[in-house]
Amino acid sequence: MSDALPPFTTAAPLAARVLTRTQLVPDSGAGEVCELEITWVDAGLQWTPGQSIGVVPPGLNARGRPNVPRLYSLASAWQPGTNRLTLLVRRSLALDPQTGQVHRGLCSSYLCDAQPGDVLRLTGPVGHVLDLPADPKAAWILLATGTGIAPFRGFLQHWQQLEPCARPPVWLVHSARTQAELAWHAEFNHLVERHPQLIYQVLRSREDAPIAGRRPHLDSVLRAHRDRLTEWLGERRAVVYCCGVRGMVQGVEEVLAAALGRSDAGAWLEGQQRLRIEVY
Repeated sequence: MSDALPPFTTAAPLAARVLTRTQLVPDSGAGEVCELEITWVDAGLQWTPGQSIGVVPPGLNARGRPNVPRLYSLASAWQPGTNRLTLLVRRSLALDPQTGQVHRGLCSSYLCDAQPGDVLRLTGPVGHVLDLPADPKAAWILLATGTGIAPFRGFLQHWQQLEPCARPPVWLVHSARTQAELAWHAEFNHLVERHPQLIYQVLRSREDAPIAGRRPHLDSVLRAHRDRLTEWLGERRAVVYCCGVRGMVQGVEEVLAAALGRSDAGAWLEGQQRLRIEVY
C-alpha cells in the first residue's frame, strides 16, 4: 500500500455493517471488552498489519460539528476477496472526581452497545508506527498490555498467510490484570500447538505471584528470559513492538538496555527501526 491519503475520510466514509459483537472480557470495573466483526460491500478497503481504522460516532460535538473519528487497531489481517475486519474495543470509563459520576466513552460505548446489522461509518486505514520489518527474516518480539493485543492478532493472521519457509520466529507476550482479561488466549494457545516457532507467554499482574516483592509487570517476563532476549536481539535481528499502556515502555527499555549492554538501547533500536512503540 502507498503512503497516499487514506481511501476513506470523514467527508466520504465507508458504510460498514456490524456482523457480530461478542463480549470477550466481562466488566470488572474498568469497562468490558468487546470483539466486533464488521463487513461491507466491496469498496477497495485494504490495510497492512499494525494499521488502524477510524470509527465516526454519530451525533455532533459541543461545537455543533460532526464527531471526529476515533482510531482502533485492526485486529485481523487483510485477505483479498474477504470484506471483513475485526476490532477489539474496551468501553472507556472515566470517573469525575468532583461529582463521582462515571462518564462512558462516546465511541467505545457506541461500539460496545452495537447490534448485528447496525451501520458504522469508517475512515482510513491509517498508521505506519507498527509496520512490519523491512528484513523479512527478522524475528518479531510482540509486547502487549490489555487491548494492546489487538494489532498483534492481525500480525499473527498475516504470519499464517506467509509460506511456511518465510515465517520469522515470533515471541508474543501479553500482560493483563487477570486471566479473564487475556483476549484470544485460547486462540493463541491453539496456534502455538501447530507452530513451534511461535512462543506465547502471558502475565496476570493481579493474579500471578509477586516477583522480588512487587507486582509483576510485562517486563518481568523479559527479565526471566534475558538469554533468549539477547539472542533474539542479536543473532535473529529481532524487531521489538510495544502496544498498550504508556507505563510499559520504561520497564521494557530497561530490560533491552540490560540485554544489549548499552544504556541507550531504546534509542539505538529506534534508530534502526527495530523498536516500534504505540501507546495510549
